[in-house]
Amino acid sequence: MWVRSSGTLTVLDWKEGRDFILVKKTSKNVEDALKKMKFEGYDPSKIHLEDYNSEYWMINGAPEPATYGAGLMLGVLGLVRYRRRQKQRSARLAS
Repeated sequence: MWVRSSGTLTVLDWKEGRDFILVKKTSKNVEDALKKMKFEGYDPSKIHLEDYNSEYWMINGAPEPATYGAGLMLGVLGLVRYRRRQKQRSARLAS
């Protein structure tokens, strides 16, 4: 695959662990190519190479910080609901 010097490659509907983009370790100008890539919903500054095997790197991105915040908020809401149920259950058993 070639990306022109003025072009970009945008990856849509990327799912980490399901989708893979592999690059041979002997490829030239990989760092420049990474700067031209965008993963929808991912922080462009976090696109990086990970070891895949002895011959290939895997191109990967990190989710945007908002994704982490949304996941954390869901966890907190679940914990609050769980604690409220426990409190209601304890009150019913005590009466």
